[in-house]
Amino acid sequence: MRLVLSLTLMLCIGVGLFSFAQPADANAALRPLASYPAQGSGATGRVISARSNPAVLLYLLPGEQRWNAGLGQFSSYLELGPAGRLGRLAQDLEQDLAAVQFLLDQDLNALDDGPSRAALTQLARWDQQCQRFLDEQDSSLVVSCLQGATAEIEQNLILSLEEGGRFQAGFFVDVPGFPVIGRWHPWVAWSLGLSVQGQAAGRFYGDRLRGRGALEISHRGETLLSIAPQLSAETLSLTFIEFQRLSWQYANDPLSLVDPSTGAWSAEAGFLQQTLALLAQAPEGEAPLLTPNEVLQLEQLTRRLSDPSDPLFMAALRGELDFDPEALLVTHSSITTQVAELLHLYAGVSVDASAWFDWPQSWGQLDLGLRVNSYALRLSPNLVSLNGVALSQGAEQVVDRVTGELRAQQEQQWLLGVDLGLLWQDYPWQVGVTLFNVNQPTARYPRLSSFTDEQDKEAVDYLTRLDRLMDRQAYRLDRHAVLEVTFFAFEPDWVLRGHYSLDAADNLVGWSERSYGLAMSWQTQQAWVPGVRLGWRRNQVGSRLDTLHLGIDFAANFQLDLATSYQTFEFDRWRIPRYFSLGLSFEKLF
Repeated sequence: MRLVLSLTLMLCIGVGLFSFAQPADANAALRPLASYPAQGSGATGRVISARSNPAVLLYLLPGEQRWNAGLGQFSSYLELGPAGRLGRLAQDLEQDLAAVQFLLDQDLNALDDGPSRAALTQLARWDQQCQRFLDEQDSSLVVSCLQGATAEIEQNLILSLEEGGRFQAGFFVDVPGFPVIGRWHPWVAWSLGLSVQGQAAGRFYGDRLRGRGALEISHRGETLLSIAPQLSAETLSLTFIEFQRLSWQYANDPLSLVDPSTGAWSAEAGFLQQTLALLAQAPEGEAPLLTPNEVLQLEQLTRRLSDPSDPLFMAALRGELDFDPEALLVTHSSITTQVAELLHLYAGVSVDASAWFDWPQSWGQLDLGLRVNSYALRLSPNLVSLNGVALSQGAEQVVDRVTGELRAQQEQQWLLGVDLGLLWQDYPWQVGVTLFNVNQPTARYPRLSSFTDEQDKEAVDYLTRLDRLMDRQAYRLDRHAVLEVTFFAFEPDWVLRGHYSLDAADNLVGWSERSYGLAMSWQTQQAWVPGVRLGWRRNQVGSRLDTLHLGIDFAANFQLDLATSYQTFEFDRWRIPRYFSLGLSFEKLF
């Protein structure tokens, strides 16, 4: 099963992000990679432009027109990470980890059955020792096979998934009748808008593979040792796996570990004692693997097994010790998800400053705008560790868990934001500047550690210590400016437009945007002939995607917009665009 990609796609559906979504917000904090070309500062005179530059309101009410209102606006978008073979990588990771864990559960001295050979064949592409074992049936090669395979899985699968295993998606629904704009005075216009929005993002955090060993040694019901160390994959391969292999051998044939000429432990059996000692030593720079009490148990047991005068020494030679070893391959690799639901209410005002101050007409017209935004937010984070959870369940069950916990882990907040705008017009030119989020409000998610279970909390604590993740994530709606230049060519039929974001900004789920782009539109004077808009846009930060945009205007009141990236990724032999958006809008002039 293509676990990571399946989670990515199903999570988008599970949190309801493919219903209806958002049109042309130039505010990157609310809507990255807007899907409406050539509409920004009112270049086509559409009412949806009221959501971009607040100074555009008078332009949207030409002549004696007093009202303009939207009848419904819907759009959605989906963006995926850059992994070239994301589905294949996810499938390989799940299958390879399952093969390693299967071998850890077997008697490493008897791996000649069909399932064991299938698991070794699965890993043979990573390490030649696995293939050598299949050819030579030398059980000592299994340790090298697992050591090499886990190292290659880390480098070639987990790191690749971390680079490309992420997504974002969003939806927007404008309440019918909004936005509405009206004229107070020949020089003053106002706007009012109400919408529901949603954003979601998911990311795969890769981590090294580790071994979690559980070992109990007893003699006639007396527990001599009980430890549960967590080891690096290398330490697991060099020590615990070898100990497990020898313990299986001891359980099946204790005398095979005895030198018949001396009656003492053979050189191979001496590795049991060496392994016990090594388990007490943490790799440099890592926390101690064992507690002080476990270290004391190890020292006492190692000393007794080395002393021929100790009765336990002879009992061990007679096969009277009971070994119960278990090795589990674990990782703090995790899938994080964040969902932001938003009720957006805004009110704006635009003033013709040139008429107010009686400037000469030769200077053109200068409009100034102010918009106040009220955001009612509901924020939901989640983290699911692959530490035994995602690998033991199907993608559908994991998605059910994620979406269920997202609904339970919500925190409501209220934010207030301010936008400023300027629009200068001198036909055939139009120049607009918008400053979004002047006061930079900040949204804070609930703490991940407050909701996750013990396995997931371990991953949260670990990733937080490494500064790769924040327990309580906060996203500031960054102040950023957008410059737009429009040229009306060949009367009003052709419009050319370019925009440039002067600053980078994050949205509510942490994806960054700082874009520039070009667009052109053609509008006919015949109502039955649809208008066409074409555009290109590049994100300079974050995903760094290039997107192509197509817009069609029908009967002057209905618009259809599509956008897609020409960068793709491969999934199951299909090439799929990394970004896609769809938008519909209706409006009415009064």
